[in-house]
Amino acid sequence: MSQENVDIVRQIHAGNRSDRAADSLDEIISLFHPDCEFVSAMGAVDQQTYRGHDGLRRYRRDLEAAWTEWQIEIEEIFEPSPGTVVSIIRPHLVARESGIALVDRRATVTEFADGQIIRVSAHASRAEALEAIGLPE
Repeated sequence: MSQENVDIVRQIHAGNRSDRAADSLDEIISLFHPDCEFVSAMGAVDQQTYRGHDGLRRYRRDLEAAWTEWQIEIEEIFEPSPGTVVSIIRPHLVARESGIALVDRRATVTEFADGQIIRVSAHASRAEALEAIGLPE
């Protein structure tokens, strides 16, 4: 397992929270390749794809528009193959419109190229994430 890749994914999840300063966003973005792709279900109701560093900034604005609070709890994180990290996460969210708190469970697949994140995709479950990268549960 590449501990470095796992540590980077931990850093991304830890920094993706509503109480972090705006300057932490640039720190997070620096870990992503300029041509990255980020597929998320947290920014809005429907799954969205964000591309490049400007897309990551738009993702943050979408989070701020949809939620007053958000943070990610990591339940499990592992590297099933070189350059690919799977994390099972529990997003804790508070909706901006209703104030309703939501705790969800998701899985993410983070792919690396040349030491930077090239793609992140959100999945409904661990099994779905593993299937997306061609591995059995």
